[in-house]
Amino acid sequence: MGTRSYIGKAINGRVHSIYCHWDGYPEGVGSVLLQHYDSEKVDALLELGGISTLQETVEESAVKAYHEDVNVDIREDYFSNDGDYGIEYSYLLEDGVWKVYDHHKCKEYDLASLLGVGEVTPDPRLNPNLYATC
Repeated sequence: MGTRSYIGKAINGRVHSIYCHWDGYPEGVGSVLLQHYDSEKVDALLELGGISTLQETVEESAVKAYHEDVNVDIREDYFSNDGDYGIEYSYLLEDGVWKVYDHHKCKEYDLASLLGVGEVTPDPRLNPNLYATC
């Protein structure tokens, strides 16, 4: 069974996103996004319209793309909606910063802080003791 996720980008006040079936936990999809996907690459990824698994490049991810419609929501709906897919994590590139929403905990995190990557200013809303890996 996959760890389902959405991968999205805030564009003009709306969130454009795609579905990803496998490895949606922060150490999987989240780590790949943080290390390999900037704004331009996310645009190309969104053009695929849904993927089986996220790879380090858009070209590798395209091999198992579903070519479904891209979802468009307002930010609040994006994080509150897990649809019929049983989404566990929703990733959002917003103002150049990756965020992740854990649907189990109904909580948003700064992805870099959550994974302990780089020099990130601690966000007082984030408590690493609340996060458990899948």
